[in-house]
Amino acid sequence: MNKRLKYSGTDKMSDLICENYNLLLVMSRFGLSLGFGDQTVQQVCERQGVHTGTFLAVVNFMDGECCVSEEFHDQISVEALMEYLKQAHSYFLDYNLPVIRRYVRRDLTEVPDPKPFDRFREPLF
Repeated sequence: MNKRLKYSGTDKMSDLICENYNLLLVMSRFGLSLGFGDQTVQQVCERQGVHTGTFLAVVNFMDGECCVSEEFHDQISVEALMEYLKQAHSYFLDYNLPVIRRYVRRDLTEVPDPKPFDRFREPLF
């Protein structure tokens, strides 16, 4: 598979974010901070100690690439990818899950019938 990915290390980090602001979450999970001006992706990653190949693999994947071709596999750090996944998991557990839980609890407390599903336990005949 000889396919060029949408984003590369020579692209400006600001262009990445302008094209897809959802990539800000990816940046934060890699520990990248804002304030990079006109620096390229590679410059930002190197200055902030982030593995560039892994970052590019994730942002290309998150931006709609179905997969990362085999020619890029040797550019991915398993350690950096695992750290990213841990941060993403932590974000889900610490932020998203509590929000979902609040909505479910709120919706359950607003049900007028305290036992709305009990009627389905009765035999039909």
